[in-house]
Amino acid sequence: MRFRTELILLALAILLAVIYFADYQRHPLFSQLTVDELYHHRTAGNIAEGALIAEEPFFRAPLYSYWLGLLYAVFGGSTSVARLIQLLLGAILPLLTYLCARRLAGRAVALLAAMLTFTCSDLLYFQGELLLESLLTLIIMLGWMLWLKSEKEPTSLNLGLLGLLAGLAVITRPNSLIFALVWLFLLIGSTASGSGVRWKRAVTYLLFLALPVGVVLLHNLTREEPAFTLATQGGINFYLGNNQEADGISAVMPGRAGYAWQYEDIRFAAELEAGRRFSAGEISSFYYHRGIDEILAAPVDWFQLVLKKLYLFFSAAPLSNNRDLVAFQEDSVLLRYLPVGMWLLGPLGLAGIIVSFHRDRRLRALGLGALLYAATFLFFFVNSRFRLPLVPILAIFAAQFLFWCWQHLREKQWRQVARLGLVALVLLVLANANLYRLNLDNRAQDHFSRGNFLMRQGDHSGAISEYHLALAENYDLAQLRLNLGIAHLRSGQVDTATQYFIREDSLMQGSAEALNNLSYLARKRGDAAGALEFSRQAFALKPFLENIRLNLWYAWREAGQSDSAYANILAWQRDHTLSAQELLLQAATALDLGKAGSAIATLTALLAKDKEERQLSYAELSQAPPLLGSLDTIEFRRLVHYDLGTAYGQTGQLAKAEEHLRRAVAIDSGFAEGWINLASAQLAQSKLFAAETSLMRAKEIGDHLETVHFNLALIKLAQTDTLMAKQQLRLALLVDSTLTPARALLLQLE
Repeated sequence: MRFRTELILLALAILLAVIYFADYQRHPLFSQLTVDELYHHRTAGNIAEGALIAEEPFFRAPLYSYWLGLLYAVFGGSTSVARLIQLLLGAILPLLTYLCARRLAGRAVALLAAMLTFTCSDLLYFQGELLLESLLTLIIMLGWMLWLKSEKEPTSLNLGLLGLLAGLAVITRPNSLIFALVWLFLLIGSTASGSGVRWKRAVTYLLFLALPVGVVLLHNLTREEPAFTLATQGGINFYLGNNQEADGISAVMPGRAGYAWQYEDIRFAAELEAGRRFSAGEISSFYYHRGIDEILAAPVDWFQLVLKKLYLFFSAAPLSNNRDLVAFQEDSVLLRYLPVGMWLLGPLGLAGIIVSFHRDRRLRALGLGALLYAATFLFFFVNSRFRLPLVPILAIFAAQFLFWCWQHLREKQWRQVARLGLVALVLLVLANANLYRLNLDNRAQDHFSRGNFLMRQGDHSGAISEYHLALAENYDLAQLRLNLGIAHLRSGQVDTATQYFIREDSLMQGSAEALNNLSYLARKRGDAAGALEFSRQAFALKPFLENIRLNLWYAWREAGQSDSAYANILAWQRDHTLSAQELLLQAATALDLGKAGSAIATLTALLAKDKEERQLSYAELSQAPPLLGSLDTIEFRRLVHYDLGTAYGQTGQLAKAEEHLRRAVAIDSGFAEGWINLASAQLAQSKLFAAETSLMRAKEIGDHLETVHFNLALIKLAQTDTLMAKQQLRLALLVDSTLTPARALLLQLE
């Protein structure tokens, strides 16, 4: 059977993918989406809902988010289905490895390379994650396969498809341009045809490459604040990997921001230093320049850091990024038994590249592409998933190296065997030596992530247990006490929560999030002065966090200082765009100050706006939610209609007031204040029966009964039923003996 080997390879890979998926589903963190995964999940969700064009330049090269968005649109946003589809597509990789290796080195090498790819635990694991490397690896291997085919069949179709794949790789991860350039040079440098034909082929290739790249560049250039790159994260990543505190493997900002930095943190720092607002592209440029300045200030240290990154890229080290890889693989029944990893592919793959460099032009091109691609990460930082697109390529070279060793051994060429064996031994020892003595098993972060997942599931006691395990591993882990405080608060342990927030603030030498939560607790216990003090401190540290601004403005209102809240909101609005929730609070504060016209304008605009879209920060994506959460859509619309009804009532537009208050109680029939204000609007229009009906609905709810009885008294007076009016006034005073209007009216009637 002609394709029996290929079909067997594909069937085995699919079977392994399905077994792993079943194994993964049993893992407690199967549903947890960490930092980058959650970023992709949220952006893909927006795309699936129809938000195809972003308002700002892309922060990351966008193809993976659109690919995931397509899966969500077809399969209803299921992360489980998306993982399964990626694993099934990833099952093609051993087959592609086999096909490429067979063209390059023959069937024996191809079979061995395919088996090395098939049994690689890293490759299988990352294919199941919602990360761009799963798509990128497939695109790059398809590209190499198509280039090998184009060598023998340089048709316009093959060249166009190769160019298109190159462009798609670039808009998945821009440094894939290395492979695109290697393919271009191979087309130009081919000796199989004349120079005119070679250049014609190159032009065809470049035209198709330019299609996807041009679309993304056009998008970024036509935004209100344009960027001249495919993504605006480049400068930030450059600084993360090259600042004087960088370790080469962590996305950690120097100073207090640490690993939990948010995009707004670094934007704020850049703008504060420059004294002006920055666009996204300018922020990237700022951090490129900052990174270069730090490199030039200590070039020897930087060079040592580059050597460290180079070593780690090809080493056996499991370089975790979003999740503790060591802990995860130990928990997986399947992954821990798959024998192949970078401990083998790194050193033997490098040995194969070295030995084959002068033997075959095509192998030299493949090896050079792999080395240059790896070199691009030396300018940023390295981790295990960045190596994924090289796994099949390294498997081909590792298989080629082992085959040559076997050939020389079989032919009793002992000198060659000794030479190759020495190369392999040295590289194997170096790759597995952990020369930098890194702690590769970050259990504290693993427990912290599990705690965050349990918190989102509502299992607060389980989250507390995981947080304490993290605390035992790393006493100084940032934000650990913050989340411990939140978990204890949601378990009803307010005093314990308060202590953890205080400790977090002390440990971090000023934690805006902890101070904000302390302000929230002070507000809840009626300590207006304390709430304001904590809010001001939090705002001084991180005014760019919406939650902190809202808390400060609420604290001012509750302290009877609506004028201060309103002035601060307007001051912030002069240079920033307010969120929907901030605009709602602005309108409510305007009502406090009798500015009904301003409130009506703001609230009407809010109703016309379907929904707010904004880019979520890394901190929002990776941590437990803050205490002062965002309003859900139903509650938000209820409050907009309620405040509009109140505002129209203040301006004497009673029919409009009644209309919006009816909408508020239609959205939430248990909204007592809505029924009471609706009754007031109806009473002012002499709709006595309707007003009484609304008040009886409020009475059934059982909130604000003193106001209900007082307004019922007014209705009875309008109906000239003085006896019933006095009875309602006495009931109002039974609920609240300090209700002065009720007492005064009762005295007047008696």
